[in-house]
Parts: sequence; C-alpha cells; structure tokens
Amino acid sequence: MSKSIIIGVTGHRNLVKEDYIKLKEEVKKRLLSLKELYYSLLNEEPHLIMLSAFAEGADILCAEVAFELNIDVYAVLPYELNEYRKSLCKEERNHFDTLLKKCKNAGSYYVVCNTKDKQKKTYDFSPFYRELGIFMAKHSHILLALWDQKPPRGPNGCGTVEVIQFVLDDKLNKSLNSNAIVLWIPSRRSTDLTPFTDASFRWIYEENGKYIYSKDYPRALIDFILKN
Repeated sequence: MSKSIIIGVTGHRNLVKEDYIKLKEEVKKRLLSLKELYYSLLNEEPHLIMLSAFAEGADILCAEVAFELNIDVYAVLPYELNEYRKSLCKEERNHFDTLLKKCKNAGSYYVVCNTKDKQKKTYDFSPFYRELGIFMAKHSHILLALWDQKPPRGPNGCGTVEVIQFVLDDKLNKSLNSNAIVLWIPSRRSTDLTPFTDASFRWIYEENGKYIYSKDYPRALIDFILKN
C-alpha cells in the first residue's frame, strides 16, 4: 500500500478574488507534480491527504482543488463546529457546510481545542488558531502555504507566517515534525493593491541553519518517499 503524504494548509482568508483562478491553477499544478514525483520514484500511485480548517480563502481554495483531483480531505477545526460556524457570515457558512459534507471525516471532524468548558460567552479565539497551526505543523509532511511574505497583522502575532515558522524553526521543529517542509505559493490579501504578477511556487526548508527557497524538490521529500 502506498505511503500517505499528508498536506496541511495555511493561508490568508482575505485573498484577492481576481487572483483565485491563477492560485487554483498553481495549487493544482503543485499537487499533480507531487503525484508525478511519487510515481516516478516508486512506480505506484501515491495516497495524498489534505488537512483543512475550511476557512474562507486559502483553506477552501486548496480543498476545492483537492476534491477536484480526488485527494482525500480531512476537516481539522480549531474549536467546536457550532462555535466555528458562528464566526462565518451566512454565505460563507453555506459554502462551508457544503464542502464539509464532502470531506473524508464528515460527521466526525477533528477538533483541536475544546471550548465547551468556557464560562464566558465571548473570549479570545486567537490561542485556538495558534493551536490549529501547531497541529498542522506537527501532523503534516508538507505545509501548503498561500502567503504574501509579510509579517502577521494581528496583535497576538498568530497567522499564516507563524504557522510557517512552526515548520521552519529548527528548535520548535524538533519537537513537532522534523520531516515537514513548506510549499509556498505567493498570494495577495485584499488589502494589498500591489499588482499580482506571479503565483509561482517555492519550496522552503531549513538547511544548515539557513532558509532555502527553491523550485527543486527538497532532498528530504525525496528521501521520505523513497523510505516507503
């Protein structure tokens, strides 16, 4: 049986709508390329798994491509489903519900943090999203990141760039998942007016204390597949 390659997803919620087609095309190319690499090395079909929180923007964009390619998608929510749905507007909620029914663990979603014992009616959800990011870094072989290469904008510092750091930071990485690497696809946020010209990818990984940005497959990924 083929070894599973687990792909976690992180990225911005407020992607520029006009960029969606280019971004989806690039995500599709990268997933197909990953399948081709696996097949070229082992002459067998890979089993790809995508983990998604199904938030608007990057999560849903990547999940839609995965569904199109018949890749198994599993829902990983930062906290309980009913609370999570409240954070979405009506249109987003309907889209979320539709996609959630298509995931492999429909009806038994994995929930990272338990909020049921909270006494306050309102509280800061930022720590739960941070825990979600740690979960993605810990349980993914590849972190697929739709990122604008800018620092976090939130006051607590949590967001896409922090999840990437969970993977790349050497000290943290040793305690999480030493095999994880980042597949970065440049992406604009809706607040960015800079013209969008390039959605081409880069692999990002740590090597000898330096961050490497490359279009070549990381040796660590090839070695992982060959150890099947």
